[in-house]
Amino acid sequence: MSVSKAKFEQKGDTFIKKQQNNQKKKKIKRVEEKALGWGGFDDAKRIVPTSVLLKNMFRPAELRI
Repeated sequence: MSVSKAKFEQKGDTFIKKQQNNQKKKKIKRVEEKALGWGGFDDAKRIVPTSVLLKNMFRPAELRI
């Protein structure tokens, strides 16, 4: 087995940049923002009001103070 240094050469005289679709760019940006953003399922506005009951959290004597 032998190892040799790689040779990189340009094919042709001009450099042709790879074209990327603008829609793909926008989609990638949206997905990235969604993944890294602060928003989540709990940020959505709730339409139906809800009540939460906390059982056995306090003794009645603690509530009278």
